[in-house]
Amino acid sequence: EPQRCHPGRPGRELDRMRPYGRATIALVGLFLLAACSPTEESPCPTGQVQDEATQTCVPEHCGAESWGHINRDEETIHVAPWGDHDGDGSEDAPFRSIQDGADKASEEAAGLVAVAAGLYLENITLNGSHDAIQIEGRCVDLVVIDGSEEQEQGILISGAKVTLHNLTVTGALRGIQVQLPFSLLGSTRVTGRDLLLTRNYEAGLAIFDSQVTVELDDSTVRDTQSLGDAGSARGITVQGGSSLIARSLLLDGNQEVALGLYNSGTSLELENTTIRNTQPRDDGALGIGIGAYLGASLVARDLLLEHNHEVALVIHDAETSVELGDTTIRETQPRTDGSYGSGISIEGGARLVAHGLLLEQNHDIALLIRDPGTLVELVETTIRDTQPRQDGLYHGAVGMVVRDGAGVIATDLVLDNNQSTGLFIQDEDSQVELTTATIRNTQPTSTGTYGDGIEIQRGARLVASDLVLENNHHTGLFINDAGTSVELENTRITGTQPPQGRTGGSGLVAQWDATVTASNLQVDDNSGPGLYVRGGSVEIWDATLERNAFAAGILRGGHLALHGGTVSATTVHPNEGGGVGLFAWDRNGPGELQIDGVQFSDLLGPALYLRGQGHYVLRNSEVSRAGTWPSMPGGILAVEGVEAGHEAQGTDEATGLFVQGVTFEELFSDAILLDGSSATLAPGPTTGAPNSFSNLDGVALHWQRCGDSEAPQVLDGSTETPSCSPNEQLLGPLLEYTVRTNETSVLQ
Repeated sequence: EPQRCHPGRPGRELDRMRPYGRATIALVGLFLLAACSPTEESPCPTGQVQDEATQTCVPEHCGAESWGHINRDEETIHVAPWGDHDGDGSEDAPFRSIQDGADKASEEAAGLVAVAAGLYLENITLNGSHDAIQIEGRCVDLVVIDGSEEQEQGILISGAKVTLHNLTVTGALRGIQVQLPFSLLGSTRVTGRDLLLTRNYEAGLAIFDSQVTVELDDSTVRDTQSLGDAGSARGITVQGGSSLIARSLLLDGNQEVALGLYNSGTSLELENTTIRNTQPRDDGALGIGIGAYLGASLVARDLLLEHNHEVALVIHDAETSVELGDTTIRETQPRTDGSYGSGISIEGGARLVAHGLLLEQNHDIALLIRDPGTLVELVETTIRDTQPRQDGLYHGAVGMVVRDGAGVIATDLVLDNNQSTGLFIQDEDSQVELTTATIRNTQPTSTGTYGDGIEIQRGARLVASDLVLENNHHTGLFINDAGTSVELENTRITGTQPPQGRTGGSGLVAQWDATVTASNLQVDDNSGPGLYVRGGSVEIWDATLERNAFAAGILRGGHLALHGGTVSATTVHPNEGGGVGLFAWDRNGPGELQIDGVQFSDLLGPALYLRGQGHYVLRNSEVSRAGTWPSMPGGILAVEGVEAGHEAQGTDEATGLFVQGVTFEELFSDAILLDGSSATLAPGPTTGAPNSFSNLDGVALHWQRCGDSEAPQVLDGSTETPSCSPNEQLLGPLLEYTVRTNETSVLQ
């Protein structure tokens, strides 16, 4: 087959040959310019042109002439490998070194230094005398500055406004360094375009000092390395109040930190930038994509951070600020010891504003937000598929963590398919505000635990509207500890599943003095109870509790109040039976249940199942199509001494159950069954209308005293009603209600 030239970048070939020394590199450079013999049929493949001098094939954008497409004029200073130190800079007598060409241009104010293809073994210094010059290579693929000989900067720019175009810089101690000399006041600006900074040491590009600005377009910084164990390595470092503006920037395969920003006044603007494959240093730590510290600021659009290590984006310290637009951060890898691997870490009072942010397949914690004063504002953000860290010390893979007094304001947030917890909020003064958020498919850990959509504890606060929690595990929303508060509006919690082989599957859990207020809350199709209140306080306006397992809601101490809404179609829990509307049990102390204006329907058991002491109120509600199990009434079942809490109307006696203005109809058993318990049935406070009973398969009120009041209650309807003592009992005034006692003797 005919031999063809192949597209390539000599910079890459030089990188591979670095271990063989400078002499070999020089030979390789010549070989690259004369490697192929063009055929008559097709001198060069698509995308390449034939070099006029060497007759070799080169990339098309390099041009066919010695100085390619450089727009030269009679004042242009020329540099070429075949030039001479004593040249005059003309096309016929070019200089051999770029430094000589730059010095000549500064003397004659020529402006442009045109550099032909070749390998230039030199270190270049541009100071105030070189102000306003432009150094342009034939193309970045063919013009290589090797600064390794002096172990100094490849290009040092100090106090000069210069433009660099189409150059590769390699092997230097800092590829390009831009600084302001102590003797110079005022600003300095450097413009770079189509630059490749590869395999330099300590930094590919270092920018220092206030009033120094560097502007980059279509440039690449890659494979920066450290000098020994104690050395640092940055792709780009910007500090001391300097500024960098970069468009179409690629940082690839650097070490320690790809792009570091430091100090108040330091600023960075990025557009269409990719930062990837940043490697840890020799001790296994770091590998960070971007680090912003000590009051620096970053504004980025169309940013991609992928396959970096430890943390892709670090934002630390008060007054440090970052603004992101249309940014993707993915596949951040753990350290070499298996720890970390986060997408973003922000702390110490820093601020992040992001619009169109995607975090996916990171490790440990995708987004960590912590410390007083730290504030994050998110719009249209998705966090998904977070993976566990690899050291085995912690099995979670959390979407977002907010702690230690930090704050978050998020709109259009999606947390999908994370592990352990979708959103974790903890500590006093930590606050999260969500508007239009979806948290779904949170998975249990590898040990089969957790999987919560949201967990909030230790005095933190959550305010959410238009929130959806769906198909999570263990608990949709878990609220814990005194001082912890949640405010919900237009929220749905649905499809919560228990971790495999374990209990759980509740929609909302509030315990240990945590408080919840909600309006227009829908809790449906969960595999456990819709609401589980254990020593907490939950108050809901317009609740829809449908098709939850065992009970629509459970109260075990604390406070639960429903103002309006529906409770319907509760299903049987596969392990614990149930099928009731609301179940209250005083195991954790007497609870307070207040129901006003709620419709109960289509229940296997009673609307209310009450056990033990408590304060239970049912007002202005409707109960229908309930009680299909013979042993459980369709309306209310009160057992084990429901007796404390209310003054019976017109008497000095107390009652635990207060029923007022309630309609019981179309029930498949009794409306109210009192087993060793007492109740007050009162007319409506304004209308005077009594509770009403119609279309009952049982009776309105069934009172009994079981012989063994301590016997456990069976909740799945599989056994007969417990036998009761034959002793006659005083019922008190019952108005016109029918009474059944399961006894044949005369009732006193």
